[in-house]
Amino acid sequence: MMFHTHVPIWVWKGAPMAQRFGQFAKIFLGLWIAGIVIAMFLIVPRYEGLGNAGRIVIMHVPTAWVGAIAFTISAIYSALYLWRGNTRHDDRAVAAAENGLLFTILATVTGAIFSQVVWGVYWNWDPRQTSIFVLLLIYAALFALRAAIDEPQRRRQLGAVYALFAFATNAVSVFCRAAPRREHAAPQLRLYPGQ
Repeated sequence: MMFHTHVPIWVWKGAPMAQRFGQFAKIFLGLWIAGIVIAMFLIVPRYEGLGNAGRIVIMHVPTAWVGAIAFTISAIYSALYLWRGNTRHDDRAVAAAENGLLFTILATVTGAIFSQVVWGVYWNWDPRQTSIFVLLLIYAALFALRAAIDEPQRRRQLGAVYALFAFATNAVSVFCRAAPRREHAAPQLRLYPGQ
């Protein structure tokens, strides 16, 4: 008797199509980010009054929003984990929180550099800067909590509950960005000459 092994359409050359797509997506995103960084200095015109330092806004604003979105995704997967108990949801929640922390740190650093150029000080405890600082501390505590608990099931449950509470801080941080401007992103900044 002869057995035929049928290879499903989503498996290609020994690797699942999802894995191949993931590898392609990483390469594509890496090239895309490299293109944005290159375009920042070669294509985008200088900001009036700020020169090349004003171009950091091109990185600062998107990294802040990616961080906020990543924390939102973490909260969604944390809720899914608590609801369904699937460990993959917890893994995704942790990965999203890690990315959110990384992008929030990048947004904080680029914002501090921009602040130094515009206001002459790296940090002025503006409500937006303060809310980001608190957000960083809360999510750093999430990873400290997860590292402190040895039992996997308990670590997942407490981490998911904590991530949902931490998400409230993310919402406050996002609303602080929408609050009336104080010293953050002064309105006299002109994007194009002649505005």
